[in-house]
Amino acid sequence: IVFSQGFGKRNIAQDLDVTPKTLFAIGSCTKAFTATAMGILVDEGKLDWDTPVRNYLPTFKMHDSFATERMTPRDLLTHRSGLPRHDASWYNSPRSRQETFDSLQYLQPTKDFRTAWQYQNLMYMAAGYLVGKVAGTSWEEFVQQRILTPLGMSTSTYTIAEMRETDDYALPYKEVKDEVQETHYYEAFDAVAPAGAINSNVEEMCAWLLLQMNKGKHGETQIISEPQLAQIHTPQMVMPNPKQYTELSYIDYTLGWMAYAYKGHTVLQHGGGINGFSALTTF
Repeated sequence: IVFSQGFGKRNIAQDLDVTPKTLFAIGSCTKAFTATAMGILVDEGKLDWDTPVRNYLPTFKMHDSFATERMTPRDLLTHRSGLPRHDASWYNSPRSRQETFDSLQYLQPTKDFRTAWQYQNLMYMAAGYLVGKVAGTSWEEFVQQRILTPLGMSTSTYTIAEMRETDDYALPYKEVKDEVQETHYYEAFDAVAPAGAINSNVEEMCAWLLLQMNKGKHGETQIISEPQLAQIHTPQMVMPNPKQYTELSYIDYTLGWMAYAYKGHTVLQHGGGINGFSALTTF
């Protein structure tokens, strides 16, 4: 780590500064953790990227019968299920993860399976549910034991309640007519946590990014194999956005990351946004 710094205020009313240890919601930057959890299970022979989900979860059911039969773990992570966002089905919903998983069959697709890239969160919920079932635990426990703890990400949390029990966390803010105003945390993330619930800080996210750059190795520990991390970093779906800058290539979606070239150098990144917070991880 060459430079690590906090900027601005984590609490304006109390005039508290942001530090490198200040916890923020990272939103959809969480998705790459879910992809990595899947990759670890592939390493262990418990999961295959291209075996239908129904082989692991017989109750898995989509509105489209062909998608039901053919959807794979790779499909879950690449936004090609045919579903649009359908955010109203989970945002502030009281449903559990299993209830949300079981309700997928009632959501109408807007594209044919595997024909288009459409960003949404529900397939990452399903991916996390799959991780928990295959591992015989929960998504949260698996990611904690196999990723966060080995990386020393000891203050990162899955819930706002846990974050607020620490002594260095940021409040959520929004801009209204050039004024910064405190807003409400989003705290109903339990069901779709694998799509965006992690809270972390710049120091611990640096450990996460170094794992990506060190080909899956942290110190002497190989957390995920180099071949599986390479799979996670490999483009899978073209994102249909017009090219804006001559020095950038078109952008592709991998397994939990967005990939492009900048002046010949490969760049991977993912953004995250939830009430009061905006995040970006890039390497």
